[in-house]
Amino acid sequence: MNDSIPADNLSQYLTFCLHDELLGLNLHWVKEVIEVKTITALPRAPQYVRGVINLRGQVIPVIDLRIKFSIVAKPLTVDSCIIIVESQVNEETVVIGVMVDSVSDVLTVEADDKEPAPGMGGGIEHQFIEGLARLGDHFITLLDSKVVFSLEEMLVGSPSQSVDACAARPAQPVDKVQAAC
Repeated sequence: MNDSIPADNLSQYLTFCLHDELLGLNLHWVKEVIEVKTITALPRAPQYVRGVINLRGQVIPVIDLRIKFSIVAKPLTVDSCIIIVESQVNEETVVIGVMVDSVSDVLTVEADDKEPAPGMGGGIEHQFIEGLARLGDHFITLLDSKVVFSLEEMLVGSPSQSVDACAARPAQPVDKVQAAC
């Protein structure tokens, strides 16, 4: 990192893999990364809400970004993990687990290396994207945590998005035996 760059021109992102895509979450919102554990399903929850976990006595809802962003489903692997994030919802701090394929690295991004979110194309809806970070000759999609984990987004769930989660995703330990993505 260049010491001559003012700190307010730098942001740090935890990068992670979903399918073949590298995404980033602002490190400010990330509290920890844990291995996938037993998830208890919630009846009638939107499909992307996998259920809840017990994290040191705290009940944490877990969302699956693959489902939320309509990315091809893939079985869990030894690298699958849950990123624990905090979000502000109606001036209240909410803790959410985010299931991802794997965690990559912490990336420091200069303001000049950020591009605005594209208006079309790609698998992730425009409103969820904070921007793109240039990394050499390719880009990392930077998610807007305030939008992705907003109350409105967490409550969205039409009947077609909801399932009888107790029947579809019963609580059980995750068998993690497959290779990395």
